[in-house]
Amino acid sequence: MKRIIRILCIATLLLAAASAFAQNERSGQRKNEWREKMKTEKIGFLTSEIGLTSEEAKLFWPVYEKIEAAREAAMERSFKAFHALERSLREEKGEAAIAEALNEYLAAGEELSAIDRQYVGEYRRILSSEKIARLYFAEEKFRRNQINRLGSNPPGNNRK
Repeated sequence: MKRIIRILCIATLLLAAASAFAQNERSGQRKNEWREKMKTEKIGFLTSEIGLTSEEAKLFWPVYEKIEAAREAAMERSFKAFHALERSLREEKGEAAIAEALNEYLAAGEELSAIDRQYVGEYRRILSSEKIARLYFAEEKFRRNQINRLGSNPPGNNRK
């Protein structure tokens, strides 16, 4: 009898683990689908807002993708540095540890600015200064639109 109960417990645990793994897999798939949808929306929005010609678009999007990858990596480092700084403060690690975390956070912010300065030259080979300025404004407008959209329809809300 104990053996049957033990087998049932193990089977239940295995089923629960498999179910959790499947949910994580589906969640990851939904996240990827969401990212692709946002990317598609962003491409359409930026193309329209900037006023890219088809020739400009052919040259612009590969450069933009490369720059976005560099910015994404820098943002990830910035978030990690921010969380490390927050943890240092919360855990009262002392002046030296907090100063080091603060310096890392500031360096990550400077890295983002350096990426923008570095790549504006590549944009200038493709676009006019006016269109580059429109790009920066359009990116911010898109970001704010997404934030407002999330605010009016938070995750878990089934409205569409």
